[in-house]
Amino acid sequence: SRALTSKIQVSSLPIIELVLHPTLPRAAVIESDGLTIHRLSVWDWKNRKRIFSRDIETVPLHLEFSPKGSFLAYSVADWASITIIDAKTGSWLPYLQTGFGIVSSFKISAKEDKVVAYLPSGSIQYRYLRTGAHIADFPTLSNVEDPQFVRDNLYLIGRWEDSLVALDLLTGNDVGNQRLPGFTGFTANPDNGETICYLIPEDDESVGRNLVFTFFGTGFRSKSTRRSEE
Repeated sequence: SRALTSKIQVSSLPIIELVLHPTLPRAAVIESDGLTIHRLSVWDWKNRKRIFSRDIETVPLHLEFSPKGSFLAYSVADWASITIIDAKTGSWLPYLQTGFGIVSSFKISAKEDKVVAYLPSGSIQYRYLRTGAHIADFPTLSNVEDPQFVRDNLYLIGRWEDSLVALDLLTGNDVGNQRLPGFTGFTANPDNGETICYLIPEDDESVGRNLVFTFFGTGFRSKSTRRSEE
């Protein structure tokens, strides 16, 4: 219906990132002036109430709630990249204290005891959440942009140069590569891997193209295309 169902004013600063709690009417947002003020806050959007707020050192590379909603975690461009906090109180938790490299995306396991991380240096790593102890790691493509986990966290889809790529998270292998000249962004369905890609116009017209692909584990299959207003 496209009807507005809820609206809440949360900051005078721009909201540059937002993630939803898996079960509760709560949202975590990153507020930032783009220079020196960066703030993480969690809101009960149903009751229009702030749960907690805390200043952070920089804009996160990745932000998400854990599957059960126990933790809120974010990563930054630092050797000790991932920070874990209590999703109810905002208290810092002494997890993953041993740094292992910059993490641009990660996913916490369903039992909330492990984490799989993509490092743009070219590595997929599995670690225990609380201790940070190493489980396994696999070499893979480096500098994959906007990495997103799909299909029960078995694969990672991202943008690599001018291509849409898919990585097997159990081997690090490139299992899908679709070259897309003019490729600027995408979004992937975490359940089935269906991916919508946006391509900039190839001429002076003010329209681009949205291409839809289905990822089936061993590659991408084109599903549809349509022109889209810029």
